[in-house]
Amino acid sequence: MGVMLDYIRENIFSSVFSFLIGSFLTWIWVNRGKLKILGHSIVHMKSDYRISAAYLFKIKVDSKYLLIKGNRIDQYQPIGGVYKYNESFRDTYNKLQIRCESNGSFYEKNDLRVYVKGKYLTKFLTWYGSMRNREITVHREFFEEMVQTGIIDKDDFFNLDFEFIRKINSGIHYSVHFKCDEILLFDIYEVFLTQKSLESVKQVADKNKNIILVEYDDIERECTEIGDKSYKISENSKYLR
Repeated sequence: MGVMLDYIRENIFSSVFSFLIGSFLTWIWVNRGKLKILGHSIVHMKSDYRISAAYLFKIKVDSKYLLIKGNRIDQYQPIGGVYKYNESFRDTYNKLQIRCESNGSFYEKNDLRVYVKGKYLTKFLTWYGSMRNREITVHREFFEEMVQTGIIDKDDFFNLDFEFIRKINSGIHYSVHFKCDEILLFDIYEVFLTQKSLESVKQVADKNKNIILVEYDDIERECTEIGDKSYKISENSKYLR
């Protein structure tokens, strides 16, 4: 009887131990991105990290993806915009010693393109995830790019459906352009056009090189050919799939 009890105890202990180890390793794997950020926030407390938070629109016309010519970079990219923070964020902004990208050619007032010290990385990302004190709607940039430019009729704008697809966190990586570590945050939305808007987009794309319709193969190659010229497609376009 004693031998049997010892055997049962050993097997229970072994099973529980294996379960705990497996659960712990799974937790580490699932949270590896957060753990990396936590590690950076401890080891590189005084270093600056660039964070850019934006939304991108997936717009499909038949099997093709709609891209628009960038205003600041000579490339085609998804329609989208940078989130803006509200003035109610100012106290947190100061407490976290945030520095805006005001000296950059990309920056506009209250853009969530900012520099954060390593020691405040997790606090900033927690604040961002709370969706407080910042822009949470995504219609502004779409209206500016598609309606005010006449690509889509203003009256038809209210008939469009905007559907959230997923969140993207690039993780910490080095930016050659900005010469610092950065984190890129994207919310991906799919826009379902009406038949009227679809026809309008097709007509404009045939005549105007500011917008193009491309296959996903072009997006993967990060370039497309128009006539006898090759044009760059932005790296973040790959998130549209």
